[in-house]
Amino acid sequence: MRTSISFAVPLAALGSVLAISLCVASPAFAETWRDGDLVEDPLDPPPAPTFTTPIQWARSLVTSLRPESNEYGSSPSFVTWPSADGTTPAAARTMCNSFFSALLAKTYGFNETFFRFWTGAKSPTAAKYFEVMSRETFFKKLNLVTDIRAGDVLFLDYGDSTAAATGHIALLDATPSVRFPQSAPLVDGMIQYEVPVIDSTRTGHGPTDTRRNTDGTWNSGVGRGVMRLYVNGRGEVAGYAWSVYPSSTYAINGIGPTRTVVARFQL
Repeated sequence: MRTSISFAVPLAALGSVLAISLCVASPAFAETWRDGDLVEDPLDPPPAPTFTTPIQWARSLVTSLRPESNEYGSSPSFVTWPSADGTTPAAARTMCNSFFSALLAKTYGFNETFFRFWTGAKSPTAAKYFEVMSRETFFKKLNLVTDIRAGDVLFLDYGDSTAAATGHIALLDATPSVRFPQSAPLVDGMIQYEVPVIDSTRTGHGPTDTRRNTDGTWNSGVGRGVMRLYVNGRGEVAGYAWSVYPSSTYAINGIGPTRTVVARFQL
């Protein structure tokens, strides 16, 4: 089954409103997202759990995926959502941007036509999503760390839209909390907050990451780990660290090309 929903999208630059009708997939079907579109599998198993937000679907995928069915990559990118009766297992080949697109498609029924209208691309890159977020088209920027909650989205822009990696996207899985004690890399005037994230990456985020093996090696793809946010004296998000490790990659807004922004997706 598919349920049709319609809503009006304001086009501020054009001074008009576009009415969009989307077909939202019923959770009774096992489905596969492939580079922009949901494809219903022919089976109709018993009803699966009904989730209404991307973070709920992300959590369910993390618990469903096995390492051998979970990889970081593309050509093509896909996410297969598990069926309720277990006949169709979860599987994914994603990068951070395609994982985010798959979650939006699963939650809201977005298809290739909508992604092209919204972002100008069938499969938006992290840089393209950062551009759209910066215009606050279906996003609201959250400057203060106290405004952030589970389900909000962390955007990193590396400052080079032509590079192989243009940035990163991760869903925040909880409210950020002050890290105690603060640890390297330390930055003067900044307070570190820890926040669990769900994303798709080649290497995860710290010792508790679901992609980390007991021998210290890493699996790739979708998983859950812990990143850090740097917050200035005004309580504003001003940077990030990839993990809680002292050697973690980090960046501060205004120092170097990388920009860190947290935003909330909203229709």
